[in-house]
Order: sequence, then structure tokens, then C-alpha cells
Amino acid sequence: MKYKLLVAVVPFAVALATTSADASVRGFTQSGVGCLATAWTQPDGSVVSQELSLDRDQWGVHSNRTDRSVDVECPINVSFITSSQPNIVAVGIIGYDRNPSTDLTCVVERRDGQGNITYSAGLSTHDSGPGFKQDIVSPSGVGVQGYWTLHCSLPAVSNGNISHLTNYYLQTNE
Repeated sequence: MKYKLLVAVVPFAVALATTSADASVRGFTQSGVGCLATAWTQPDGSVVSQELSLDRDQWGVHSNRTDRSVDVECPINVSFITSSQPNIVAVGIIGYDRNPSTDLTCVVERRDGQGNITYSAGLSTHDSGPGFKQDIVSPSGVGVQGYWTLHCSLPAVSNGNISHLTNYYLQTNE
């Protein structure tokens, strides 16, 4: 009996000891695979879907175009947030920018029930090169209520090098 109790208590004590000092901040990561292609207006004025210009894999979503960037819209799911009055403390992107002339850029937006933009901020990988890039914005006092989206422009393939939007995430103060 003593051994069974010890087996149950030790993991609990380790969990308590490793809990963050600010346990109220929660992070929610979403894969770039869930991003959707937006429509594109061609030079002749016709509008087409960019879905065939995208590929999805374990690295998220990326453009397979070599001639131009491709735009995507990424829904930010806030339905699982359980607090009655949470605020967003950070929104971020993680990606690979392999195009030397065009950055992976995004704009995070929150819209109200009437479709009005009530918060907007830009994110960018800022430069190209090896390894992943990350950018974070920290809204001050911005509540969760509303419809959140991330609008991103994925750079064209450059010399066979692909730029990916791997993940995007938000943190709340639940």
C-alpha cells in the first residue's frame, strides 16, 4: 500500500513543482495546414481560387508558385477558451522564410459581430535564411470576444527553396 501511494504522490508533486509561476497564461497553437487559400484577381480581371497554388505537409502550408506570393486566411479558434473575461496577451507566427526578396507576412485581425475590425496588427519573419523565424505581437487589454483571423502572404518558391507558415498561436490570461 505504501508503494502505491508513493507512485501516485510523486508524479503529482513533480507536476506541482514544474508548474509555471504564471499559471493563468495559456497558449493555443494551431497548424498552418488549416489555412485556406484566398481568391486572386488575375491581370485580366477574372477571379480564381489559389488553392492549387498551395501545398500542405508536416511543415504547415506553403506556396508552390515561383512567380508570385500566395495569400491565405487562417481562422484562429477561440471557442475552447473557458474563462468568462480572458484577454489576448500574445499572437504569434512560426515559419520558414527562404525567399531572399519577400518576407512571410501576416496581419492578425479581430472582428465584431457586425464585421468591423476592432483590432489589427502586422507580423513578419523580417528576413530569410536557415532555421525557423518567429514574430509575436502583444495586444494590450484586447478581449477574446469576436472572430479572429490571420491573413498571410506566403512568398514564392525561390531557387527551389520553400517558405512555410508552420504554426500560429495565441496566448490568453485565463
